[in-house]
Amino acid sequence: MFRAIRSYSQVVKYNNKVIPAPSTSVPDVNTFLTKIGRNAEEHIEIFENDWSKFWNAKSSDMKEWGIEPQTRKYVLAWKERFRQGQEPYHIAKGVKKNGGERNAKLHNALKRFEKLKSERELREKYMSEHKNF
Repeated sequence: MFRAIRSYSQVVKYNNKVIPAPSTSVPDVNTFLTKIGRNAEEHIEIFENDWSKFWNAKSSDMKEWGIEPQTRKYVLAWKERFRQGQEPYHIAKGVKKNGGERNAKLHNALKRFEKLKSERELREKYMSEHKNF
């Protein structure tokens, strides 16, 4: 019997997150979504500019409302930052370098191969032009 109660108590989660009050720089949901950027403002009509609806929305709710996963994660991350007292601002998406971290070796190998190939072609061209000397 104790085991069932114990396992049940481990599963129960409490949502103790405090809804922050609107600030002078972020008076409503529209301003918040506009400030964080990344096209989050496309979803303004979903939250109906309702502060409590926005702050009580979970990831599963946003999924049901049709918000894409990347935007959903970005908005949830900014909600938590705002709770911690950070003012919202736009963070640009990162750009992949060398085809991404997993593809970097292959990408660099192909670049080296192309470089060697072009050097060989130049060498052959030079040798064919200067054959007579």
